[in-house]
Amino acid sequence: HDAMVKFGSMPQILVWLGYLELFGFLAIINMQEGKTDRKPGDFGLRGFYPKDAKGQYEMQVKELRNGRLAMLAFSGIVTVGVLTQEK
Repeated sequence: HDAMVKFGSMPQILVWLGYLELFGFLAIINMQEGKTDRKPGDFGLRGFYPKDAKGQYEMQVKELRNGRLAMLAFSGIVTVGVLTQEK
């Protein structure tokens, strides 16, 4: 982090991430107004996404389980950090 700030690349990263967030926000607005059939989390990246309905359902379940596992892992890391007071 400190090296990137010193090198001057952090503002560029902030700008690019800001663009991504803006496009995501615009997509959410279109979804809420009913202008598209886009579902939350669907960014149109279909490279490895199954074509059939059963395969899509299984992929969505896998994604939910992995997300939940990641949240549990992060909460464990935070809990250990708070209890041991180490960084």
